[in-house]
Amino acid sequence: MANMLDFEAFLASHGIEGLTGEDVLGALEEGIDARTSVVVPVTAGDLEYLRAHGGVDARAALDDWDPAAAAGRRALGYTREAGDLIADSVTVAQAARLLGVDRSRISRRLRDKTLYSFRIGDRIRIPLWQFTGDRLLPGLTEVVAALPRGFSPAAVAARMRSPWDELGGESIAGFLAAGGAPEIAAELVAAMGRW
Repeated sequence: MANMLDFEAFLASHGIEGLTGEDVLGALEEGIDARTSVVVPVTAGDLEYLRAHGGVDARAALDDWDPAAAAGRRALGYTREAGDLIADSVTVAQAARLLGVDRSRISRRLRDKTLYSFRIGDRIRIPLWQFTGDRLLPGLTEVVAALPRGFSPAAVAARMRSPWDELGGESIAGFLAAGGAPEIAAELVAAMGRW
């Protein structure tokens, strides 16, 4: 139990409120299980075929390949991704303080789906890409409404913060912060579901 308390002290030392160590470890377990369960095992016949027909580079790669190490790399990748999501998000209370409003206003926006959130266990997290200083991004309501369902929080964050050719190399969050037209950003976000 002392390790869990150390972990919770670690979260607190980084300004991460509203999550317990058990919340984070539960989310990591769920994510790692999901990542490792979709891996299709390579059969002995597959390996034999690749060694025989894949060429020198394939044989060298197979000689160095370690399935347990590959699973470990996937688990570490997910752990980093989850850490980024936690660090780049806030609780309902923190969002309310940031905006200088009552928690009920944030809860209403979440209920009305005009503010994007995700859950870690039963805890709500609100990504910081939706804020510019002490304000919500202009046009956020339209963009959140256009978000296709089923994307992971990491995929949504990446798409909100990555440059888009259609926006002159600007991210959707940057485009909105600079006063870009919300309908253009919403159209790009809606198109994510058609890829």
